[in-house]
Formats: sequence, C-alpha cells, structure tokens
Amino acid sequence: MKKAGGISMKNSKYFIIAVICLALLIPAMASAEKKRLVVGGKKKTEAPAAADKMEGSTITLQQFDIPLADEDADHSVKLVIALEFADEASAAQFAPKKAAVRDSVLSTVGVKKHSELKKVPDRMALRDVLKTKINEIFGAEIVLKVYFSDFVLQ
Repeated sequence: MKKAGGISMKNSKYFIIAVICLALLIPAMASAEKKRLVVGGKKKTEAPAAADKMEGSTITLQQFDIPLADEDADHSVKLVIALEFADEASAAQFAPKKAAVRDSVLSTVGVKKHSELKKVPDRMALRDVLKTKINEIFGAEIVLKVYFSDFVLQ
C-alpha cells in the first residue's frame, strides 16, 4: 500500500471510519441519556429514599428496622408502612404527629417476638393494632387502613 504522509492508506480508511462512527455515536448517546431522564414528557425525579412520601391521602413512612423481643436469638423486622387517611386534609395532620406515630410503631412492634409475626393472620392483627394506636395519637378515626408495603423478618 502507498503511504500518504507516513500513514498507510488502509490505516487512514480505518481512522476515518472510526471518526465517523464516533461522530454518529456521541449524539445518539446524548439522545439516549435525555430519553432516560424524561418519562411521559416530564422529567423523572426521585424522592430521597429516607423521606416520607405522600400520594393523595396515603403517606408511606420511612423504613423501620426494629429489633424484636426474642431473648434466645437476635431477630428483627424491616418494615415499610403506608397509612391511608380519610382525605387529604386528614393526611395534612400527619406532619406534626410524625414522631409520635413512628414511636408508636417502634414500641408496638418492638415488643413482639419472631413467632408472633411469622403468620399472615398475626400480621393482619398487628395492622389493626397499629391503626388503633395511631388513631389514638390523632384523637380521631382519620387513619382508615395501615398497609405493610415491605415486611421482612430476619
């Protein structure tokens, strides 16, 4: 092959092809990144994992990591609770009582043993107890349901 300026013609063709590929690839990558950030015409934003989330009249609390009352073994439960309020006005009352609600959940679940939380009926009963205790904090029946969106016994 002939050399033009010290570079063989074969190598210069590959160099040109590589430059063209990069020139096409960079805008495609930028477009893909833009599409990843935009969902349904709106920019995707993620709330911090540690924050409580409010959706309509339901508030999802931060994850609880609660050691259980078993004396013979170290058991714990990882728990995420969502509270369904009667309406958005009732849900707005949550913020000032947040600490009391979290404390109530910690003290109610923390006295349970692993064996008392293994079965589904026991968890359903725990939801009812939590609902009653949380409504006592508010002084009215404003929490309609308590949901466990995550419940992991360890």
